[in-house]
Formats: sequence, C-alpha cells, structure tokens
Amino acid sequence: MYGIPVPRYALVNRDKPYQDLEYFVEEEDFVDVHGQRFWKPFVEKPVYVAWNCIGTKLASGSVDQIAWVWHIEPHGHCKVKDLELKGHTNSVDQLCWDPKHADLIATASGDKNVCLWDVCSGKCSQQAKLSGENINITYKPDGTHVAVGNQDVELTILDVQKFKPIHKRKFNYEASILLFVNEIAWNMSGDMFFLTTLPSGVGNPNLAL
Repeated sequence: MYGIPVPRYALVNRDKPYQDLEYFVEEEDFVDVHGQRFWKPFVEKPVYVAWNCIGTKLASGSVDQIAWVWHIEPHGHCKVKDLELKGHTNSVDQLCWDPKHADLIATASGDKNVCLWDVCSGKCSQQAKLSGENINITYKPDGTHVAVGNQDVELTILDVQKFKPIHKRKFNYEASILLFVNEIAWNMSGDMFFLTTLPSGVGNPNLAL
C-alpha cells in the first residue's frame, strides 16, 4: 500500500483513578498497550488534525493546549521530527495550514487567541486576541485572510499580513438557544463564503474583502 501513514496515537485518560492494568505499561519515554509500543511524546487527547499544502507535515490540536507537528519522510515510512507549538492557555480546538506556504500554520484556541506559527522555528510569529472562545478556523484559498468562528456566535476575518481583524459579524439568536458558529469555509476561488451554525442553519454572509 502506498501513501503516507498517519502517526498512531496513544490516548491515556488520566481523569480516572490509577489502576494497575496488566496490559498497560508506562515508562518515561513510551507506553505499551497490549504489546504495542507508543513512543512519547504523544498527544493524549487530540481534537483536530490537518496536512500542510504539500503533504509533508501533519499537525494536530489537542486539549493539552499544544499543537503538535510531525515531519514525514518522503517515502512515508515514519516520522522524522516532532515539534511542539506551545503558547496557548486553553485547548487548541482547530488549526489550518497556509495554503501557499508549507511551514506556516494558524491555530484557534479556547483562550480567545489566534496564533500564526512558523514550524521551522517553532515560534508564534503573530497573535490576535478575539472576543470569545475560538472553535474553528480556515484560510482563504489564496492565503490572504483567515476566518475564525467562536462560541459567542461571532465570525471574524483576519488580514494575514497584519494579523488584525478587518471584518466582524455577530449573529442574532434567541437567548434560550445555545448557538455556535459551527463550521466555516470558502469556495476554492475565494469569492464565496459559507458557514453553518448550531443547532441548525447555513449562511452565506456578505463579507466582500
């Protein structure tokens, strides 16, 4: 079979009291589950994964407040480097790679921050503090803008070069209904924008850039 294998995850629930399990062994640099060994570092509770634009790096966001990046060998046999992107103070709920630059990635977090990272240096190069807990993020196909949705039913468009909001849209809803901007997407030409909301709905807001 050809292709690039997705790294395996070891999911460890540390919320429950410690149990002495015969099939589970944890050491400083690995865990062993039913005879299968998972080398650390690993993400305990990943919530989102995405490939970069050329398929050489895989990133995951997690409730451990870290975005992880794996550099995959050209033949896809194994990962050759792990990178931790640290700086958020709440879960990294979604992330997206720059569609034009294979080493730039944006993360959206419950700490209300949106960060732009250079995975070559492993450092945050830009940061924007928004109004609510961010739950999704997506790049415009030409890489010039980023759209962010949050739990306060607000959509924000950021200019990537300045990394500042240029559009904000707050959506009206009944106080008795819990409503999120649940998913956001541009079409491939970048001239149309759609979003879905919870509990239900699809919108096409007028956000001419």
